[in-house]
Amino acid sequence: MRIALLLLLVRALAAQVVEGTVTSAGDGRPLTGVKVDLEQKDSSVRQTFTNAAGVFHFDGVADGDYILDLTLEDYWPAERRAALRRFHVAAGSGAVRIDAKMVRLARVSGRVKGDGHGIAGAQVLLLVPGNLRGDIAVSGKDGEFEFRYIEPGSYILSARPNRNTPPPQDRDGRKFGWVRTWYPDSPDPAGAAKVVVAPGVDLPAQDIALRTAAARRVAGRVLSPAGEPIGGVTVSAIPPDEIQPKEFAVETRTRDDGGFEFSLPEGDWRLTATAKTDGVDWYAASLEALGDRDIERVELRFAPPFALAGKVVRAPGQTAEGTQRIAVVLAPKEGGSRVPFAGVEKDGNFRFENLAQGVYRFQPISPGAPYYLASVEMNGRDVTGQWVEIAPGTLPVTITYRADGGTVRGTVEDCAGATVVLAPRDPALQYGEFIRQMACGQGGRFELAGVRPGEYYAWAFDRAPGMLELSSFAAMWGSTAARVTVRAGEATELPLKVTERGR
Repeated sequence: MRIALLLLLVRALAAQVVEGTVTSAGDGRPLTGVKVDLEQKDSSVRQTFTNAAGVFHFDGVADGDYILDLTLEDYWPAERRAALRRFHVAAGSGAVRIDAKMVRLARVSGRVKGDGHGIAGAQVLLLVPGNLRGDIAVSGKDGEFEFRYIEPGSYILSARPNRNTPPPQDRDGRKFGWVRTWYPDSPDPAGAAKVVVAPGVDLPAQDIALRTAAARRVAGRVLSPAGEPIGGVTVSAIPPDEIQPKEFAVETRTRDDGGFEFSLPEGDWRLTATAKTDGVDWYAASLEALGDRDIERVELRFAPPFALAGKVVRAPGQTAEGTQRIAVVLAPKEGGSRVPFAGVEKDGNFRFENLAQGVYRFQPISPGAPYYLASVEMNGRDVTGQWVEIAPGTLPVTITYRADGGTVRGTVEDCAGATVVLAPRDPALQYGEFIRQMACGQGGRFELAGVRPGEYYAWAFDRAPGMLELSSFAAMWGSTAARVTVRAGEATELPLKVTERGR
């Protein structure tokens, strides 16, 4: 009996209380019925709901590390990191109290209009500016669309009818086509009006007036490797800048003389031809900028697929052996989902099979710190960051990583969570592989290590650039940047002030 009582006492001392409240970030009122999950190792171990006073309570919680996850329809944790912050429960340490806030989500709705009526079946995007984060909707029979459960913030809104939508009315005997339009009626995202979403608001009447562009004739031929016309080949015209380009793809088949023809609205289009004969996949592509005139004599010539070999080395003289697996990607200049990929073996060798001739950029997947991409050598020259023609006979490629990068560190004045961005001044290197960014920490301090030596722009932005901006923001914001030279193995101190990008 005494042993049993001792066991109960030990368990009582080890079992602790976790409690707190959940309130609305808008008006501070308690939130009833919030599902509170006590999670450990990404799994829910206990669950409860807040009462009428917004209070939750767990007793008998064993020693260990935990996370709280909060769920309530139409709401989201006000500070996601704070709401999910790890906390430790220790025997004899007393109750753990966590007070959390939740933000009521918003609703955005409107209509897609064109030719004086609603346009059904249009793809509507609600995106964080400069990023791919957001939501997609399809307009209804009267052009209506709705986004629910939207987090507070600033967004841009756009729409484009899909390939099955009837074209706009002819004007003065000329044909027109629909193009992506940014709210309320801009031809590009730079002119889009921001949709500012406050917690819990209902934003109706965010109507988009679709723009049109004159339809132009695009004609050409598909040819064999020997230059002979090929009939019966599928040719696609796809707008390359769309998130889901296949929704707007237009297809045709070549005539017996290899000829094809499209009527397309002005803008950029990726033309691709595909066929399969005798087990060989044939592919040819071309990126065409369709302006104020027709395009004739587009030539899509098939070329036999071939292999391209190469090696990844780590200076001085090390291969990939003994490190995490990496890979090499070839990004086609015309874009699209056909992206060649080759894994790197332990000895550093890689090989692309069945590669189509074309213009590509080497984009290796980095082995991570402390390495940086030093060079990509092809046919005896450094082509790092460049678009290059890759054809049969291309010599083996050598991709070199080094670990002697420099360090850029300093302090951001009045940091307040700003994001430090370091971008090469060389436009050919202004993409994700070479752009570094981090949030400044306590006291505004930051430190970026393992940076590729060279000349850089540096900023501390109040709002970090999104992934869609990485190739353009350096040119847009270059005049506001600090300039810094990064030298191998050296540290450079850099003071920064916050640059306001707006919301």
